[in-house]
Amino acid sequence: MNYKTVILTAPTSEPITLEDAKKQLRIQDDDENDFIERRISVARASVEKYCNRFFTEQEIAVIWECNFPESTVFYLPYPDLISVDAITYYDNENAQQTLTDFTFDSERQAIIADDAFPLDATSIRVQASTGAPAEFEGARIAMLMIMSDVYELRTESVIQFSVNKNPAVVREMQPYRVEMGV
Repeated sequence: MNYKTVILTAPTSEPITLEDAKKQLRIQDDDENDFIERRISVARASVEKYCNRFFTEQEIAVIWECNFPESTVFYLPYPDLISVDAITYYDNENAQQTLTDFTFDSERQAIIADDAFPLDATSIRVQASTGAPAEFEGARIAMLMIMSDVYELRTESVIQFSVNKNPAVVREMQPYRVEMGV
């Protein structure tokens, strides 16, 4: 099922601290702190995109252009969601509806309908809160490595090559990658 994800509320903290980043970059002064902090966010977002999961608390919306399944269980595409805050959908007459009769099973990352899902949905929007996996040290290492590449190389064409082709980064991210298809 194809879906698109929208970040509603960006993370308020990063899995890499400024101190960790400066240690990785071997920088002792404070002259480039703002620049480095922006690179931390870029590195986290890159790892999240590659792994198809989140490593911080954020508010997201996942949108599908499809119907609900005919079963009473609707699986979400991300692990580590901590809550489902709202579900809305458009019906056959293009009127927005709110689904209220459901429970969220965080263990299975599934929405379970109390009765049945409405079969007249044409577009589904699930608003959820993300969390971080219990352990993700390899992903943190990948973030530090990407942040180093982005900081040191500073040009788009070289960054794209370096980040995408760095086998050490890919090796660190691979165990955390989920739901990527065949």
